[in-house]
Amino acid sequence: MWLVACLFVRADHRARGVPYALVRAAVELARQHGALAIEGWPIAGSDRHSAGAFVGRQSMFEDLGFRRVASPDPQRALMRRELTDAPGQQP
Repeated sequence: MWLVACLFVRADHRARGVPYALVRAAVELARQHGALAIEGWPIAGSDRHSAGAFVGRQSMFEDLGFRRVASPDPQRALMRRELTDAPGQQP
């Protein structure tokens, strides 16, 4: 199991889709190394100004084919993407 722990994007590069590119690259790297799944623990909900947003947002993980598998607390979601799909396939 692989984990996307956090996503740091410099302030002058935000709002350009960088987190999406980072997670896509992490999914592909995990797949290339034989991982069966990859997880993230993003912020749940849509608070755009959350201090914890460096872990990503649930909506971004959903957009990238992850599904919510648990809610460890009201502000966090455990998201997982199974990597049994074809190599190179991306949402």
